[in-house]
Amino acid sequence: MKKKYGFMLAVAVLLAGCGQKKETSVITARPVKTTIVESRSIIRKDFSGIVEAVEYVKLAFRVSGQIINLPVIEGEKVKKGQLIAAIDPRDIALQYAATKSAYETAAAQVERNTSPAKPYRFRNMKSA
Repeated sequence: MKKKYGFMLAVAVLLAGCGQKKETSVITARPVKTTIVESRSIIRKDFSGIVEAVEYVKLAFRVSGQIINLPVIEGEKVKKGQLIAAIDPRDIALQYAATKSAYETAAAQVERNTSPAKPYRFRNMKSA
């Protein structure tokens, strides 16, 4: 009995699958006419005004100097910590050397003025 129902089911599936054919649709490209449009008008309009950005960022550096590298293009998005501009390090190095020299001079003067007087300093002094 089970074989009979299985056979009938297989025949029904085969008949249902063979009955209809699907139509395949072919899409064809339709030709389209195009035309170039030009303005033949000689009307020229001039407007005066000032253009300002809606958003802008003021950049400030801790040290002054000439910018030697500017890897960011205007309008480009940047991430936190990304290099925006590089300043010439020679100016900073010269300023550091001058400040260090002034500090060492002042430290030497303080050392000289706070040390106790030594007798050999006064040997060559003559009274007036």
